[in-house]
Order: sequence, then structure tokens, then C-alpha cells
Amino acid sequence: MIVREANEADKENFNSAATHPLQSWEWGNFRQKTGNFVVRLAAFEDDKLKESYQLLGSNLPKSRFTLLYFPRGPLPHKKMLEAA
Repeated sequence: MIVREANEADKENFNSAATHPLQSWEWGNFRQKTGNFVVRLAAFEDDKLKESYQLLGSNLPKSRFTLLYFPRGPLPHKKMLEAA
């Protein structure tokens, strides 16, 4: 299994693999408009998108830390965590 960042060409398949509306491409776009940043990862097996993961992030004020949030996604596995 290969995990890489998803791009616009993966959008339709990304949404098909999403396990919850909060993991949809459109929700990520909405969150970007509210000031968050989005990391979209896709797991491919034999060039077919099998799993999609969307992490939402924000920089914590007055600190050097960043918070990543993984809303209602599937249970992460080792390859996904390495890619994040």
C-alpha cells in the first residue's frame, strides 16, 4: 500500500472512500476558508484509491505548536501516520 498526498484529480475517488461527511473534500475546503489548513492523504493499492484521510490543522496562537485534528476518520495505520 502506498500513501501519498491527494490532489485535485483524486477528488471524486477521495470522496467515495471517505467514511464520514467530515472527511469529504468539500468539508476540507470549507475549513480552509475558516482559517484551517488541510492535509489530505490517500492510500493506494494497485493504483486504486482504497482509503482517504483528511487532517485539519491550525497553528496555536502565541506558541510554536500546531494542532492536527482527524475528524471521524478511519482508524489510522502505520503508513498513514508516517505520511502525515
